[in-house]
Amino acid sequence: MSLCKLVVALVCWQAALMSSATEETCDAECMATQAGRSMLQLSDSPNKKSEPKVQEEEEATPVQKAVSAKKAVTSSKSKAKKTKTPDASNVALGESGYSTIAALCCNYEMEEYIRRVAGNEKLKVCDEGGLQGIVPFFVCENAQNYTVLLREVKAATTGTCAWAAPSSGSCKKKSRACGAPADPMSHRRRNCGRNDNSQNLDLAMQNAATNEFVESNCGTHQQYTDVSSATGELGPCRLKGNIIGNQTAMKLCLNQCCSAPDCIGISMKPTGTTLQTSFDDAEVSSGSVSYLHRQR
Repeated sequence: MSLCKLVVALVCWQAALMSSATEETCDAECMATQAGRSMLQLSDSPNKKSEPKVQEEEEATPVQKAVSAKKAVTSSKSKAKKTKTPDASNVALGESGYSTIAALCCNYEMEEYIRRVAGNEKLKVCDEGGLQGIVPFFVCENAQNYTVLLREVKAATTGTCAWAAPSSGSCKKKSRACGAPADPMSHRRRNCGRNDNSQNLDLAMQNAATNEFVESNCGTHQQYTDVSSATGELGPCRLKGNIIGNQTAMKLCLNQCCSAPDCIGISMKPTGTTLQTSFDDAEVSSGSVSYLHRQR
């Protein structure tokens, strides 16, 4: 009987120990779960301290807004300044470009366009009269197409009246049957009212444009009177002193410009002549004369 009571007591004691261990385990698990939930709630809750910082970054100050507006206006002007009216110096050498120039009904523009076509085919113009002779057959109501024009230019190196030759070759002697040479400036005096490169020039330079043109080693230069530019100076011409009115000296300076990288013309003043990289900031200067290359 005593043995039986002892066994029962041991069983009850073991059960009590197991119950206590289970409660401790449960308490530990519950505490861990509760801690996890607390951390989750903290991570999900908004960070109130960072809100003002984000708001400050999003809201620009009046000064910042003014700076941004100024940059936008400057960018807009820059893009507008690069826009050019289509002419012989900037249209494509293809059907679309040819159609654009032919529709202008301007012999001068077509002459300059054909000159570009010849240069693109590695040809040089040997006889200005021959070049000008084909112009009326490709412009205005006589417009054809770029394929025919290209064929005509390539054929200009052959025959008794050849007016072109390979750039690295020599020009053929012209037959008397081809007629007298044409005035190379005749078309340039009738430039159809267009002042070339005026899109990128300030008002002072545009107002100074004339219909006078001068030839140089690298092409045609347009004359601008009573205007000069100091900000675009590349360097002085080799000829010193006042050369205004001296055609020979002026052409020597233009030829120097032709051989200088980035030079687009010259400004002649009583104090001397300078090569120019830009006329964007030209100013009225009484007595000065500037020349701008038509196709820079």
